[in-house]
Amino acid sequence: MTRWMTLSIAALFIAAASIQAQDAATVAPPAAAPAGMGSVVMIYATGGGAMSSTVLDGSIAQAPFATLSQNVVVRIGGVAAQVLYQGAAPGIVQGVLQINAVVPDGIAPGDTVPIELTIGGVTSPAGVTLAVR
Repeated sequence: MTRWMTLSIAALFIAAASIQAQDAATVAPPAAAPAGMGSVVMIYATGGGAMSSTVLDGSIAQAPFATLSQNVVVRIGGVAAQVLYQGAAPGIVQGVLQINAVVPDGIAPGDTVPIELTIGGVTSPAGVTLAVR
């Protein structure tokens, strides 16, 4: 019997405060303070697959933080965003990922700009948005 295994199943958290601006303001709708183009957003996700170092399940992520072993791509408004960090979410249980990305210039602003995360060639489900001004 052959079994296929996916190395990652990226999924973005959609609850309030799951996407934050660099000042920790929530930019996931409904957002009181939308992210500006060129600003950094912190995206929280799960399902990233292998990490750069072994982590203990259930432990709290502490420095030095494990990073994702596979390629990470973030698209905001359909445009590739620069990824500054992709790894364990500091101070949160292992398995929660934090991806810091720069909101690209030139995208259409709005309250529901689509965002997607691709890790190791596997893209997160559609329907997650953030507010951009």
